[in-house]
Amino acid sequence: MNGRAFRPSPEQNGSQGDVIRETPDSQITKLRSWEPWRRLVLKRITLEGATSALKKLVEKGCSEEAILIRLAAVVATLGADPRNVDGMTEHVVKAAPDKLRSTAELVRRLNDHFPVRTKDSIDPDRLAKLLSTFADRFSEVIKAVFDTPSSYLHNLAICILVNYVDETTRKFRDKDVSALIGAVLHKRDYAAHNLDQWRNDHKKDLAVAAGSLINPCTFPLPRQATIARSERSKSR
Repeated sequence: MNGRAFRPSPEQNGSQGDVIRETPDSQITKLRSWEPWRRLVLKRITLEGATSALKKLVEKGCSEEAILIRLAAVVATLGADPRNVDGMTEHVVKAAPDKLRSTAELVRRLNDHFPVRTKDSIDPDRLAKLLSTFADRFSEVIKAVFDTPSSYLHNLAICILVNYVDETTRKFRDKDVSALIGAVLHKRDYAAHNLDQWRNDHKKDLAVAAGSLINPCTFPLPRQATIARSERSKSR
């Protein structure tokens, strides 16, 4: 889909000896396409005078890069409709979980009859389990996406940011988080009471989003002309 929401799995967190040890955050920061997003978010934070809010969250234990990634996702998903998937109809997307489960079963059956391994191949049983797990998770995402308004992905991005700060600092810290959200979205009047109300309205979404992450690099950057025009109007 245009933006991917996923939960860090044991394979991604490196809890097993033979798997990837990078976190999803570190995977994103290594992408060449991340740096333009990073510059965009930092520029908006600086122009809107919200650098002190970012510093306070870092002092409380948050990772600056983790905050910037989540803020970039908030910007990237604004106006994005996750139901529009390039090259795929709604029917194809909704049928994907069953196809993934069928593929998992095929992997299991082939492995029973042709136990062939290569040096670089993944264990077929583990591959089948990963496919089944992804299919189950993807089913949840599809239900949420197609049964809710198009703002689902944007709300999810805010949930992920709010959850991260809460889990890291043991507090919601609405004053600082709202200042950053307001800065990157050019909403100068967005304050702590707005975010507090938003959290109360999205309690269910916050629970669903726990442990998830959206990669902003899967979205196109806002057009530079639009950004420049917006920033000029704010400086007047």
